[in-house]
Amino acid sequence: MKRSLPSISRKKHHEARGILLDKHLRFSGPRHFEHGLFSGWRLSAAEPAIRVPLRWEYAFGGSSVLPNPDYPDNCAEPYLLHQVCYSNPLGRGWIEKRHEKHAWSMDAPLQRLAAPQIEALDRPVTHLHVTHHPDGDISAADMAQLSATYGYCPAGFGVVGRAWAPRLALAGTYDKAWQKKPWPGLPADFDFAYWNAAPVDQQIAFLPANLRIELFNLTPPALSHNGQLCVELPEHRPFVLMRLHSGELLPLPLFTDTLHIDTDAMTLSLTHRISLPRPDDICALEACFDFAPCPLS
Repeated sequence: MKRSLPSISRKKHHEARGILLDKHLRFSGPRHFEHGLFSGWRLSAAEPAIRVPLRWEYAFGGSSVLPNPDYPDNCAEPYLLHQVCYSNPLGRGWIEKRHEKHAWSMDAPLQRLAAPQIEALDRPVTHLHVTHHPDGDISAADMAQLSATYGYCPAGFGVVGRAWAPRLALAGTYDKAWQKKPWPGLPADFDFAYWNAAPVDQQIAFLPANLRIELFNLTPPALSHNGQLCVELPEHRPFVLMRLHSGELLPLPLFTDTLHIDTDAMTLSLTHRISLPRPDDICALEACFDFAPCPLS
């Protein structure tokens, strides 16, 4: 069993550091849900492992996709069943209830399924989640509501899919009323939190320029002998210098809204953002960095 202990903290000179984000996950070696004739589904013990890929495929989630063997000769439907876990269609530990029935009818009963190897410390996965999904179209809001009943949430550090629950529900409603107005703009119930691609427990209100980041057990031993990575941002504050057609120069701060770390490639990237009204007044924009503690001028 291996545990990753990443944390993000803000430096305070001559003071104790204030923790902005502290997230822990539990990793295990390969394990499975095994079906017994009388015992039902039971979780096996984990096999030894020295590394686990940090991917959503190893977290809670999954899909129940069964091609129709009679298609296209004797049936118009290509699938007997085509359902996915709304919160993570890539994972493991989830199946749709009809999956077992169809498997029995095809003389291929389910006996062994891969179990999640990445889980939250406070909510370990102990059983296979079997649920029923409705057929036909389903709204994003209903997807979010149904996924909340699963009992488990996918555990990971990566980008949450744009079509996954509950993120998709934040994109708003695209119905006939939207097609009339305000198409092609955003719907009235669009929540800009939809653009937050990180898991909810990795989102913070503001990313300071003087940030210290510590990661544990998230990199190959060849790159870090003790499994620890530490980096401090250089306190450079991004801004744009806006030149107007009138000749005026205006410095405007850029807001850092995304920090991405690739522990295999050993890279860190930042995305900065700004919203500018009335672009017709702007002649040119120049991206710059201001070196603290000098103020923007």
